[in-house]
Amino acid sequence: MCSYLLINFWYTRVQANKAALKAMIMNRIGDFGFLVGVLLIFYFFRTVDFATVFVLAPYFTEVVFSFLN
Repeated sequence: MCSYLLINFWYTRVQANKAALKAMIMNRIGDFGFLVGVLLIFYFFRTVDFATVFVLAPYFTEVVFSFLN
């Protein structure tokens, strides 16, 4: 939302409106990717605690995750 408001400060300019909408859409896509990453960490490690994930990570070297295959 902040990106949208900062870019759309000059609301009378068409290019500012287009850029603000593009920023909002890109941020939503990035948020979705972040959520998928957190859910995958929880799926494999059953926790999102960084200390636990870093301790368990060496045991998951053989795990292969195929995305969009």
